[in-house]
Amino acid sequence: MRTFGVVVVLLAMLFVIASCSVQKSPSATTPPVVERPEPVTAAQVVALQIGDEYDEATGEVTNPTTTFAADTPAIHVRADMSGLTTDAMVHCILRAVEATDAEGNVIQDTNIASWQKPPTGEESTLYFEFTPEEEVWPVGTYEVEVWFKDELITSTELTVE
Repeated sequence: MRTFGVVVVLLAMLFVIASCSVQKSPSATTPPVVERPEPVTAAQVVALQIGDEYDEATGEVTNPTTTFAADTPAIHVRADMSGLTTDAMVHCILRAVEATDAEGNVIQDTNIASWQKPPTGEESTLYFEFTPEEEVWPVGTYEVEVWFKDELITSTELTVE
């Protein structure tokens, strides 16, 4: 009977040891692996011209400025870009950061106008023209944003006075 008691105790000990799990604590010297996404595109704006006059013959913005009068008929944007692919469009957005229209309504963080054009190759020059919906631009701060493949490539702040 004594043998039976020893066997029961040994089996109970084996059961307890087998049911215990050993957990390793993370090592303080081994950092976790973090997957970092690759940039979507290598596109970049090499030169950005913004102004209130454009020469169609030369393709140049002839009066570059970032400050416009409210009665400016058009805001012209020329983007010289590199690192493009022809499988997607370049988007140029004019966004009101904070502006006030003629009736006193405040416009905040609103896309005023947007153009999209296909690049002609890896290096492309693209021209965009923005005109006001009314006869005058709402007075305030704007941004011109250039996007490619859902990635903001550059932005420039403008002022309409």
